[in-house]
Amino acid sequence: QTWTKPIRSLAIPRLLSASQLDQAMKLSRKFLGDKVAIHADANSSYDAKNGIRVGRMLEDIDAVYFEEPCPFDELGETRQVTEALKIPVAGGKRNSVNGASNMRSVRA
Repeated sequence: QTWTKPIRSLAIPRLLSASQLDQAMKLSRKFLGDKVAIHADANSSYDAKNGIRVGRMLEDIDAVYFEEPCPFDELGETRQVTEALKIPVAGGKRNSVNGASNMRSVRA
């Protein structure tokens, strides 16, 4: 069966175990195919260690970027994730003050 409706977003629950999350990501890529760009927003869900773990899963499925892996006010943790991953790490909406990004200190 062919999916004909446009997919605007696909949410994967945060309460999955690491192996379930890895499997869900791989199934998402398989379902969506290689021509769909996957952008992941973690909504401040992880500390640095788990952000890196999830980020590497995203790298494995060729995600375009990883948004807000760590709490928005934990720029040091976000920096650790950024330095450990090959894909870009983006800040969320809360990472700006009056339109200016405070993410400059994350990537040297």
